[in-house]
Amino acid sequence: MAISWTKEYDGAAEPDSGGAYDWTLAGTDYSTSDGSVLTIDSIGQGANSCYYIQSPAVDFDSGVTLEARVKHVQDEGAGYLSIAIMDGTQNERVRFRVYDTRIWCEGTAYNMDTTTDYHIYRIVVEGTRIDVYVDGIRRIENETVYSSASPNQIRFGDENSADGINTESIIDYFNYILGSAIGCFNKTATDGITLSDSNHETYPVITARHMRPKVILIKGRL
Repeated sequence: MAISWTKEYDGAAEPDSGGAYDWTLAGTDYSTSDGSVLTIDSIGQGANSCYYIQSPAVDFDSGVTLEARVKHVQDEGAGYLSIAIMDGTQNERVRFRVYDTRIWCEGTAYNMDTTTDYHIYRIVVEGTRIDVYVDGIRRIENETVYSSASPNQIRFGDENSADGINTESIIDYFNYILGSAIGCFNKTATDGITLSDSNHETYPVITARHMRPKVILIKGRL
């Protein structure tokens, strides 16, 4: 099934450029858009951060699904790309990080190469449960949200402000839906995917934006 996202960001302009791109920049603007993807690059910028914020009505009890297609380029020091979902209703939050050799969510890591290609990361939150999918396969399962006084916010980018802890990532899209926890599975049901889970979609959803034209040769002619 196709998801009717609450908010979609497509990389065609910087997130805070106005109109549909209504995110708020926090820190220093080290991001650029080439009209297709967003690059956040704070490498060599010292003690500076660059991340984007929205303040929707997040409530983990009703469910949140967030999906981003990202190619992580490099880290400086202990840097990482940060994604945060913050529930001011329940005073809870989810912290997700993409490093060059692993992903991390609330104390659980999954080792992988995040730099050689794009990957689709989906974070699904319902109540106090978190599941993280990478390219349609659940890699972090049933982690627990972090209890902390929080505003209602969703953030992404480089939130580090310590000197020499920076990162570079390319973001193709960044979408989220409130009020729905939507997991996903591959039809092969490998790597611990549980098909009996109540609310899943067949994955990935391919949109026209990511399809490439095909050339078909018939009897020696195009």
